[in-house]
Amino acid sequence: LLTACFSADAGLIAAGGADQGVHLFEAATGESLVDLHGHVGRVFRLRFSVDGQRLISGSLDGTVRVWEAPRRVATLPLSRRAQRAASLTEDGP
Repeated sequence: LLTACFSADAGLIAAGGADQGVHLFEAATGESLVDLHGHVGRVFRLRFSVDGQRLISGSLDGTVRVWEAPRRVATLPLSRRAQRAASLTEDGP
């Protein structure tokens, strides 16, 4: 485990690490909901959007992926250059 975060409503926990996956858990029970795959390097950054609709993951493979949290699919892989420029603030993406 290299990184973890809670969704804004504290209902979900996202975790990532050396296995290159992003893992979603039910916060109240710890139940594993889904494993998200797409990175080919360690996942070292995770952040939910303020509205909880998206999860952003950063990896040592040089990409950032934007996942639609409710649907649990990757919607937007970003290049290394875009990764350096992308950020989330408390106000959202």
